[in-house]
Amino acid sequence: MHPLGTSGCAIEGTHPEYKIEGGRYAQEQSWKALHAIASRLRAGITEKEAIEVAYSVLKEMGSPRSWHRPIVRFGANTRLSYKEKQEPNRCLQAGEVFLIDIGPNWTLENFPGVEYEGDVGMTFVCGTGTPAQQACIAIARQLFNEACEGWRRQKLAGAALYEWLNRRADDLGYALHPEVNGHRIGDFPHLNYFSKGLGTIADPPSAHLWVLEIHVLSRTEDFGAFFEDTLR
Repeated sequence: MHPLGTSGCAIEGTHPEYKIEGGRYAQEQSWKALHAIASRLRAGITEKEAIEVAYSVLKEMGSPRSWHRPIVRFGANTRLSYKEKQEPNRCLQAGEVFLIDIGPNWTLENFPGVEYEGDVGMTFVCGTGTPAQQACIAIARQLFNEACEGWRRQKLAGAALYEWLNRRADDLGYALHPEVNGHRIGDFPHLNYFSKGLGTIADPPSAHLWVLEIHVLSRTEDFGAFFEDTLR
């Protein structure tokens, strides 16, 4: 049994009408939105303008609000966590990497009574990109997939999962951002149940209720790569 969160609720608690199928659908909608946002970004756009694009796409797709603001990073700013202050008004350059992280809420006709949280993130290249950029992006996705597989097979707790991820990233020649951690997700607001990171829990997390965040940092070049989705 999971311990109690700060609210006194079990940390994997959900609204009585919450359905895992609704959570899956919210993630699917979030991925569609993320790719739609990425498709509208062009060289010359600023990070501030890109965030406005993200809000516009989410509104078009029917998201009533976001449980966390859209995060967009270009170039060297992709090494920064969401808490770190980025270079203001940075423009996207051809050949640069960029990351998008969105946390939209969704009200779903087939799953009424709950506002479902989504949370997805991914890194792209503006143009073709270098082999080093493509490799870093691929490693972030690879680490996510390997971590999900290890979690399923070995029933790893959250803390053990990130310990393993740090070792594995090091073996592959990369570093993980030390401040980036996964977290709960579910019905809005999930903070009613648990506000700390996935890497702090001593029990195996359940599928679809926790987000696994992978933020890989290149050790030789000034960029990083990010990938985020629910454990499944």
